[in-house]
Amino acid sequence: MRIFVLGVDETTLAFLKAKGFSVTADEIETPEELHEFIDFGAYDAVVADLDTTLWGMFAVRYLRSKGVLTPFVGITIGDEETSWSEQRSLFLENGGDDFLRSPVNPRELAATLRSLARRGKGLIIDIREFQNGEALVRVNLSLQTVTVNGTYVHFTGKELIVLSILASNRGRTLSKEMILTGMYTALEDEAEIKIVDVFICKIRRKLSEVHPDAGEVVETVWGRGYQMRGIINEPEMKVA
Repeated sequence: MRIFVLGVDETTLAFLKAKGFSVTADEIETPEELHEFIDFGAYDAVVADLDTTLWGMFAVRYLRSKGVLTPFVGITIGDEETSWSEQRSLFLENGGDDFLRSPVNPRELAATLRSLARRGKGLIIDIREFQNGEALVRVNLSLQTVTVNGTYVHFTGKELIVLSILASNRGRTLSKEMILTGMYTALEDEAEIKIVDVFICKIRRKLSEVHPDAGEVVETVWGRGYQMRGIINEPEMKVA
């Protein structure tokens, strides 16, 4: 298994090599620069210490916006003010594949990489498309990315959750209560129902900033909730 490693200690690297991994360790300063190294499928996974690289929780988002499917494992000491579950959820929601605590156990990392390799065989990419006027909104549920006419749109974790819930339920009207339930885990304090309207407004605004027709794919069904309009295809499932 060929892996590209960033900011990982020498002891862990030696363990991985001893276990048969082909390891390339390099100093890459930005996700944009990393994209140039891994864009052509030369590596089976990327492992990055999010603290030593200073990339943080959103490190993978740029790669996913470019359609890079290479599995990405993040390592971090964590934030004492935020639960580990919340931090891990944020990393996964933004394109990461696994999230380990630093200092990492080399054996755990090796097992994680092998698990990702097994999962990656026959990976299914789930894409939903919606057309309104001259705007084509493409929601990639697998990579958690959204584009309008090919232009990547930046959304926060919760905004992506709301949009993904609506896109997954194509042609179905979802009540605010249903959307709110999907937005928050049991470990979080659930917000008031009106927060759904706030997120819908933010999503529409960001879509419309790329093209004025795009924001209208999120349709209000008065008295019932919200749904996605302009469905132009069945769920597009691709094998990576």
